[in-house]
Amino acid sequence: GTLDVTGATTLSSTLGVTQDATLGANLMMSSEAASLSHTASAGATSGLSITSTNGFVDVESVRFDGLNLGTATAATVLTLDDTGVALSVDAAHITHGGTTGLAITSTNGYVDVESFRFYGLNLGTATAAKVLTLKDAGVTLSADAAEITHGGATGLTISSTAAHVDVESVRFTEANVGISGATDLLQLATSGVTVGGTLDVTGLSTLAAATLSGKFIANGRVEAFSLKVGQHKHSGVKRKHLKITTVPIEVPLLYPSAMFAFDVHFPGAAVEDIVQVSFSKSLGRLHTTGHMLDDDKVRVTVHNPGYNIAVVQLPTGVFTVTCTSYNADE
Repeated sequence: GTLDVTGATTLSSTLGVTQDATLGANLMMSSEAASLSHTASAGATSGLSITSTNGFVDVESVRFDGLNLGTATAATVLTLDDTGVALSVDAAHITHGGTTGLAITSTNGYVDVESFRFYGLNLGTATAAKVLTLKDAGVTLSADAAEITHGGATGLTISSTAAHVDVESVRFTEANVGISGATDLLQLATSGVTVGGTLDVTGLSTLAAATLSGKFIANGRVEAFSLKVGQHKHSGVKRKHLKITTVPIEVPLLYPSAMFAFDVHFPGAAVEDIVQVSFSKSLGRLHTTGHMLDDDKVRVTVHNPGYNIAVVQLPTGVFTVTCTSYNADE
């Protein structure tokens, strides 16, 4: 039947209850090592439920309220569902206070943190799971079209504390740029660049100033506005080198001591220029000279010297006139 107890009752042995027990107040356990055990046989519906019909259940300082897990002041720190756990507080964090480490792993898949996807040693996104691949020696960019972009307002520094930085086959070592076998092909300084090897230029190059200590080889055209050869104090600086070719000219028959002269209009030539003349055919025993008559005008003369006893008839050809000028060493 029913046992109604209206006062204090002390049992010195076990209390066995085969039906529901209803307590109107608290259940106090005074044993030093107390436990609440469920010993039913195993089965599909076997289990122990601790529930509150209209409120929450506190276990120590942890509050259970439906599918929410929290504290007395924040009842929904964690929200459980069939797919996982949600952190529901405004400023949530997971803190590890141990001395070894914290591991967040997926046995058969990936782990997403915000928009980052961690998959073994790979770090990526939902659509590109292997953007970065980590290993003991460094990081590998695994995407087909990878890039490193800096969007700050100051700068991006890629440095090695004690060694070099390789970008493709180019090696950067402090202020030197080179390759694995020659690390100082280019030496950068605030005053300029020093080339430690051979400089091959295939396109147009403009140099404000350059000092070459070795041989300079050009397989194409070199254009110089001024040119100095030699280190002597009287080495002149060539400022001008003009060349013009005449139309075909038929030089008349020249007897010994005779000469033939004609004038060439030469824009850019000046009276102080040095004039050189050459002929497209053989001159034989004849010789030719040139001199400035005035700015833009050169006199070309073909001579048959007096010691020559032959009368000479040159074939028709063209004359090439060259005008150069020099300044004193600068």
